[in-house]
Amino acid sequence: MRSHSKVLVAGFSAALLMLVAVSTASAGRLSVSNSRFRITWSPLRFDPGDLRCNVTLEGSFHSATAQKTVGGLVGHVTKAIIAPPAQCANGEATIVQESLPWHVRYRGFTGRLPRMTGVVVGLVGARLRAHINTLGATCEITGTVENPGIGIVLTNEEGTITGDRVDESSSIPLLGFCAIFGTEGAYTGTGAVTLLNAATRITVRLI
Repeated sequence: MRSHSKVLVAGFSAALLMLVAVSTASAGRLSVSNSRFRITWSPLRFDPGDLRCNVTLEGSFHSATAQKTVGGLVGHVTKAIIAPPAQCANGEATIVQESLPWHVRYRGFTGRLPRMTGVVVGLVGARLRAHINTLGATCEITGTVENPGIGIVLTNEEGTITGDRVDESSSIPLLGFCAIFGTEGAYTGTGAVTLLNAATRITVRLI
């Protein structure tokens, strides 16, 4: 009788492991409801120097689905807008237009499967020039493959994207005169994410 119980328990445990494995394996791709997006920060902050500007990024995903492969290219940013200097605090910034388009690459997710709370992406190639008043210097800020701008695309229980929070713990190399104040900087802020040219929210799910 005791041996029979052990067999039942072992069989039940094996079945549970198989279900978990199937669930994880079947969630190998991400699905997005819309291919074009807009992200708006009001403002996006950069340190050192507490530079704050309203920033808008526009772009598209390559397809409606994408593999959860770390480093995989999932989309591009094709347009970047920074508010006029009068709308920036503690300095001004301009986009280096020839650096566009910028690559959006998958880095992972937050939460626990099957309920993820966010998708982590890296922005590679983003380049801007910023004059930071408190430093009295102009910086070259560039996201590279080794040090991209990292964002966490936040999602609710339904998979609706509720914002794009910059990972303030990720560092961006500083070039130009600003390099003498330290070799790294960091962004802070959460941007609103919508369908391009509309107020429609975008959803992302595991499939």
